[in-house]
Amino acid sequence: MALLSGKRFLTSLLVDPKGTEKYLGMGIHEGLFRGPELELYDEIQGHLAKYGSLPKPQTCGIVEIPEGLENPEYYFDDVVKRFTHRTIVSAMKGAQIELAEKNPQAALDLFRAMLVDITTRTSSNQIMDYAHDGPDMIDQEFQMLNKGHMLPGVLTGYPTLDTLLGSLRGGDVMAIVGRPGQGKTYQLLRMAHHAWHQQNKRVMFVSMEMKPLPLIQRITAMHQKLSITLLRRGEILKKKHKQILTDMAALEGTHDKFWIIDGNLTARVRDIQMLVHQMKPDALYIDGAYLLKTDDKFAKRYERVAESLETIKSDISTRLNTPCVLSYQFNKKGAKEKELENIGGSDAIGQICSCVLALYEKEIGSIEYVVKKKVDILKARDAGQMEFYINWIFDAPPFMDFSEILPETSADEFVYV
Repeated sequence: MALLSGKRFLTSLLVDPKGTEKYLGMGIHEGLFRGPELELYDEIQGHLAKYGSLPKPQTCGIVEIPEGLENPEYYFDDVVKRFTHRTIVSAMKGAQIELAEKNPQAALDLFRAMLVDITTRTSSNQIMDYAHDGPDMIDQEFQMLNKGHMLPGVLTGYPTLDTLLGSLRGGDVMAIVGRPGQGKTYQLLRMAHHAWHQQNKRVMFVSMEMKPLPLIQRITAMHQKLSITLLRRGEILKKKHKQILTDMAALEGTHDKFWIIDGNLTARVRDIQMLVHQMKPDALYIDGAYLLKTDDKFAKRYERVAESLETIKSDISTRLNTPCVLSYQFNKKGAKEKELENIGGSDAIGQICSCVLALYEKEIGSIEYVVKKKVDILKARDAGQMEFYINWIFDAPPFMDFSEILPETSADEFVYV
């Protein structure tokens, strides 16, 4: 059956009344076919591109339709299974050659690329018909919300943003931008902690700039409401230190996973994609996303930033249904002018991201002396530019407080102590 699956699949599409819709919705690509099947695929693809519909079977030289032809979905499962088998075998052969040459890293890269290839090429585009599929989707959401279920998607923990966006879902990419030392990592960690602690979401935090220990210290200080400075210096009382360890260990039984990934392990986008595919987090946070590498070692920085973001948007956020929050830097002009075009690295950031937040601060003293901070919303889907204020308190009660300040109590200017 496997040898006939490709041609029978394409033939069944040509005779199906909804063949064009199914063809577009199944994420079909040429890698699924081989030999003579490719000629039929190319002919169908060309006809669809030129006329907007699939050709008649006779147009493609199919005079007789096989008896007992099943629906396209039946054959598509076999085609995908065949493609998966072929891809794995090819990777294994290549890996054996690399291992024989004592290149284990190259062999591992082949397996990583194989996993990514299978994931992206066998995912459906999920094209929906408004009148046919829309009512069920709207009703499912309505019933779930009215039964007291938590809002689907991932919340940021900032009421202004969550009211504006609803929640972050698959296909969403948010960017936090600012000059160095303006608190992008803290902002990202606070969002990740909120999703994990308040929504019990499974989160993955990738840092391209910091090692895991300082990140774990910051998360611990947030969660336990401790002075980050005392924790970093080891000046916490021994009794309190033991209680912290006990409380942290207990979280394993009450909370879902909070993965912290060293950027050295995931320097390339496809490495992160593989981890997301395997571990299936509800949300992905990448600190210092402008440092991500692509397979093109000779690409210029702006090309690398654009390509990595496009891949995150299409292959992680959309295909793997995982909302992503990333941090980038403003260029020097962005220190004074908060505009999308002043994001360092690439114009693609402002174009591709569904929401862009800017941390902008007067350059006076250290960030840890600021007790209030303004967050500018440079882009949020169809909304115009807005702003909101958050607490920025580290080493004084209530400790590690980055919550939003209600509008009626928000200061018009920054406050320094």
